[in-house]
Amino acid sequence: MGMGGERSLGPLPEWDLSDFYESPEAPELAADLEAAMIEAKRFHVAHAGCVAEMTGEELGTAGGVYEDIQERLSRVVSYATLLY
Repeated sequence: MGMGGERSLGPLPEWDLSDFYESPEAPELAADLEAAMIEAKRFHVAHAGCVAEMTGEELGTAGGVYEDIQERLSRVVSYATLLY
């Protein structure tokens, strides 16, 4: 038993996160964060306050760009969550 009476879980498993990034210091991780920030700012400038006036085609294109930003950030967040 550990301190305070709780039982030890033993060695915890280690995730192989190399499908995401090689390490927290990986240049690809920094590049994805930087690209997401740039893309999000660009998206905001292009679309903030304009959605009501967009055509269906413009809205579809904007939705695709938003999905790309979300996909990049989901990869970063998944990596960070599993690493933690």
